[in-house]
Order: sequence, then C-alpha cells, then structure tokens
Amino acid sequence: MPITDEYEEKYHKAEVNSLLSPQIKAVCGKILVNKKRYQEVELKTNIPWYLIGCIHYRESSLDFDRHFANGDPLFSWNGKALKTIHEPKDLGPYKCWQDSAIDILSKKKYGKLETLGDQLLFAEKYNGFGYYKKGVMSPYLWAGTSLYSGGKYVKDGVYDPKSFDKQLGVVCLLKCLLAFDQSTKRKDQNP
Repeated sequence: MPITDEYEEKYHKAEVNSLLSPQIKAVCGKILVNKKRYQEVELKTNIPWYLIGCIHYRESSLDFDRHFANGDPLFSWNGKALKTIHEPKDLGPYKCWQDSAIDILSKKKYGKLETLGDQLLFAEKYNGFGYYKKGVMSPYLWAGTSLYSGGKYVKDGVYDPKSFDKQLGVVCLLKCLLAFDQSTKRKDQNP
C-alpha cells in the first residue's frame, strides 16, 4: 500500500477528541477569516489554502507578523525586516507574511497534492520525519485525535516520550475545515 493511502486510511480512522471542539472551532474560525490570504498563497504554490492555514497555525500560531516557516518575528521593533534565527535558519528577510509563506512552501513542495494522503504526507515532510522514524504518530498531524497518545520533540533534535503536545494537529483542523468547505459548496449549489 502506498504511504499516501496509509495516511488517508489513518485520517478516516482518527477520531477528534470532542473535548477539544471549542478550541478547534476557534482556530478554524481564525483560519476561515483569513481564507483569502491563504488562497493568495495557494495561487502561487498550488498547496490548498486549508493546508496552508493548518501549517500556519502549527508553525506560528496564525500570527501574520511572524515568519510562516517557524514563528520567528518578520520585523524588528523599528520595522526592519528580519531573517529567521531558528530552524530553518536564514530565511528572508521578506516584505510581508505572504512572501515568507510562498518562499518556504515553494522550497518544500514535493509534487502535486491531489489527494488527502498527498497533503498529509506533505505536512509530515514539512515538519520532518523524526516521529515517523521512531514509529510514533506525529503530534504535528495527529494531536487532538484518537491516534496520538503522546511523545514530542521539545526542541530541535530532542525527543521526550513523556511530553504531550497541547497544540492541535493538522488532522483535527482539516476535519473541521473540510467539513465546513463541503457544507459551503453544498449551499452554493442549492440556493
């Protein structure tokens, strides 16, 4: 079975922790409010807007004043554009958040993202295969679902099996965003 099929199968098996519904709705609401900004990046990268929103949440807490790649500040206190100092280092400086997102997403693009499995594989590659190599479900993808039971890289290269990621994973956000997108399309088709 291709790895993308495995990701898709796991996606459908994963149940979102219902206790996290208010948090998921709040994060997805913020992503949806900025859908047009994510669509601008989608036009330049061919990466779906909703996946861009999920990665933006994971990397920089949906802050448009931060580098898309890792959450470092885009600008200094006096407005000077800054390069990234954390991994990935030395990106930028950029004029705006969109330039930051387009640059890193273009560098990390690994082919067409036609299926959900392709998109999940992209998200894991984007974050790195450290969890996959350990045989652990990546919190980057699975936190907030029934498939994540703990373990986290607490900083670059340092894994703690007892640590638990409190940030929502891409999958629980995607389940909410894709459901919303589908209901919007149905409403548009049936006035």
